[in-house]
Amino acid sequence: MKTVCNRHDRDLCACTLRPALLLGLFLLTASNVAEAGSGGSVYSRFGIGDIRHYPGERYAAMGGAGIAVLSHNSVNTLTPAGWTMLNRTRYVIGGMYEGYVVRDANASTYLSSGVFNGAVLAVPLSMPNGIVLGIGLVPYSVVNYNLMTRVTDPLQSYTLQYVGEGGLSSAFIGLSAILTPDWHVGFRANYLFGSVENRILQTFGSAQYTDAVASHFTRMKGLGGTLGVIFSGLGEALGWPDSRSASVGIVFDTGVRLKATEESLYEYSVGGSITGRDTVAGLSGRIVLPISLGVGTSYTVKDEVVLACDLFYQNWNDFEAFGAHPPELRDSYRMSFGLEFLPRRDVMATYFTRVAYRLGLFYSADNLRLAEKGIDEIGLTAGAGLPLFDETLLGIGVEYSLRGTTANQLVKDNILRISFTLNGGERWFMRFEEE
Repeated sequence: MKTVCNRHDRDLCACTLRPALLLGLFLLTASNVAEAGSGGSVYSRFGIGDIRHYPGERYAAMGGAGIAVLSHNSVNTLTPAGWTMLNRTRYVIGGMYEGYVVRDANASTYLSSGVFNGAVLAVPLSMPNGIVLGIGLVPYSVVNYNLMTRVTDPLQSYTLQYVGEGGLSSAFIGLSAILTPDWHVGFRANYLFGSVENRILQTFGSAQYTDAVASHFTRMKGLGGTLGVIFSGLGEALGWPDSRSASVGIVFDTGVRLKATEESLYEYSVGGSITGRDTVAGLSGRIVLPISLGVGTSYTVKDEVVLACDLFYQNWNDFEAFGAHPPELRDSYRMSFGLEFLPRRDVMATYFTRVAYRLGLFYSADNLRLAEKGIDEIGLTAGAGLPLFDETLLGIGVEYSLRGTTANQLVKDNILRISFTLNGGERWFMRFEEE
């Protein structure tokens, strides 16, 4: 990385961000986090980025737990089996602010960004049978980092900047149904698509030398599926009174074989003017996203208190990119616990008794292992469902978590996420009596 490039030796600056170099580049730049710009976590530069676990506005504030929770007014994006109790068409759109305090052994900096959190439409087609059509667009992974390091060379010092953008989105369509009063099922097809761009910028302070930008693009698309099942009769099977109920649920994701193509672009400039550009076609092949499995349970008291607990697993040891498995990836696990308290459902009750109050916590063994250290995350969540008018709710969620470590030249993230979700409801396809 200490190659100096003059205007007659442009080819020396054809540095590319290949998977085999990722860990070395991470360790090189981790000690320079104080110079990082706006963006997200440096850990998003591995694999296909940070994997999003966003189950919907209600469940995000409950630690992400919701695999076994049924709802009349919240669309559960964890499992299509959770749609069967929806009694109105629900349309949901949300966004999120993310702030990161990134710290290594010597310094720290603050990074921030705003992200799209998804849009979903759920339409009940037959409420007695729990048949609900759901379509939506939600994030699957996010790449967002921006780091800078200065390299001192006896001939000429220069700056290296590493920038990553993009990620995968999931567009889905699915149906839910009630098989018996206690068995709820759902299936959705997931179309994953997106692109990731990794750039290295080499900049000199003198016009005697050629600046260079190496951009590496990966474009991906593929089809998978998600199957969910919820059994809502656990409390009855245990002989509990009607005021208490319990459910268990399971959700299985098939994984996706993404069709992927790579392309590299090299640009050279002197004094801000581009003097050359080269495009190089890369690999074409498959990126294999692994299967995942989640199990959960929920406990409800008088429709006022809901407790939920989930365990989610994804087999990242089976991840492949163009026939190779990145050694820094490992299987991931997530445990989530959540609580919701809704004092009153009566529309005539006072406002704050109709607000849903939510708390949660989670622990996640993320899919990264770097420098012999597993990258884990632990966090607390809180939020509220605020009635606005008619069937419209404003969901607010706050999450604070810690991820990573400063040992072995790695970095530690203190993460603050604040989400806002508009959740509206209307009656569609309902027949009214004529007077």
